[in-house]
Amino acid sequence: MKSAVLMHILLWETDDASFDLGDGVSLWNASGTRVEGLYHHLCETENLDQGEPFSFTSYVLMQDAAHDEIWLYWGGPFSVISRVCNAIAVCTSIPLGMCRLLTTKDGFRTLWIPSDVIYEMNPEHDFLAADPKDIQVSGDSISVSNVRFPRLNDVTLADIRTLWDTSKRLHSSSKLDPHRVDNAMSYFFYAWRSYYMEHVCLNLSIVLEALFSPSSQHELAHQIAFNASRFLGKTSEERGEVYAVVKRFYAIRSRIVHGAKAKDRDLYRLVPRVFHLCAGILKGILLDCDLAVRFCNKDQRQELLDSWLFGE
Repeated sequence: MKSAVLMHILLWETDDASFDLGDGVSLWNASGTRVEGLYHHLCETENLDQGEPFSFTSYVLMQDAAHDEIWLYWGGPFSVISRVCNAIAVCTSIPLGMCRLLTTKDGFRTLWIPSDVIYEMNPEHDFLAADPKDIQVSGDSISVSNVRFPRLNDVTLADIRTLWDTSKRLHSSSKLDPHRVDNAMSYFFYAWRSYYMEHVCLNLSIVLEALFSPSSQHELAHQIAFNASRFLGKTSEERGEVYAVVKRFYAIRSRIVHGAKAKDRDLYRLVPRVFHLCAGILKGILLDCDLAVRFCNKDQRQELLDSWLFGE
């Protein structure tokens, strides 16, 4: 059995036709493949997607080893396909759009079970995908001037494989407790799968708290903003900017969790910026295996936070 998860406008920008992640999982350029041919045939003969094929430019191929006993489980943030999609979103800093599942037992000549859309493109996709500088907020009008698409090039593919390998290492050691990193990754997944910007905000706040919450709950927003700024900022100016963004973001988060309504102009100015900050944080941790290990050890993580507070 094989399954392919077709990904809408995930641009393939490398000369190789495929890229192996191991464990029966690989990424493929859809152009000219039997998977693409089967999808177009289904659109033509069975009115799939109302007979109008979408631009599925790439897909994830899942060999038999990646399946459960009888089918490919894709629900929740910890399924194989969700982890692959989340890794792509982290490494490109862009959420994925529509994804369609095809499962076969004859090499994609025919389907074994009916095709299904497993992820829809949510209404906030364009705002999260855009460079925050391209989001215009004027009165009640909120728009995006330029929407970006995730791109699979040599650098991005190498990053995805490194992230994938780091995650496997964290879970293979009985001496590590990866729940903090797992929580951050799972709520990042929920963030880009959320339908409303308020829900994106709350999920991203959990990402930040999972990674950067201090041992004391005193001045929580300040300490999380400070730790995020020390992690991301290379200069005092960069640190000051990250700190200010996260502090303002937490003010919005507090309004939401305490029952108040956040202003749309504040949500759309800040939440997409924090989405990209969180992607950068997760990428920075998981592309450095030694750093990821530190975040999986309570004492070592606290030593790291203390070094930012008391070090030079």
